[in-house]
Amino acid sequence: MGLIRDPNFLEPRTKNACFGALQELERLGIKYYINETLRKKSVQGCYWLQGRVDLDVVNLFRSDVGLWPLSQSENSRTITQTIRSKHLDGKAIDVVPMKDNSPWWNAPIEEYQKIADVMKKYGFEWGGDWKEFKDSPHYQIKE
Repeated sequence: MGLIRDPNFLEPRTKNACFGALQELERLGIKYYINETLRKKSVQGCYWLQGRVDLDVVNLFRSDVGLWPLSQSENSRTITQTIRSKHLDGKAIDVVPMKDNSPWWNAPIEEYQKIADVMKKYGFEWGGDWKEFKDSPHYQIKE
């Protein structure tokens, strides 16, 4: 259970675009971390609960699906606006810059932009371009 990080679980068109983009990132020497590809409905439900219900309830559901417990400060914000993420259909991937061999979650936007420039070339829409509720690690294949 927990997070699925393997691009092989993406639907075929998204998977092919993803592997092309990841190969180019590697060729350019841009270090990245895949945080999530295909997502189970139960995990999406946990993400939707975050910031909307009490911490104990959120962590109970997270534990049931193999996710780590959140702190109160982490549960003070919402991280998704939908229960129907493109991840559920294998049409999205979350990619984060790396620093010192670890995911660099709070990297400057310029670091995310380097990844986005490559992903867009392969047909992905970037969550960092969204007007509301920016999601810098998120890429979903254009329909």
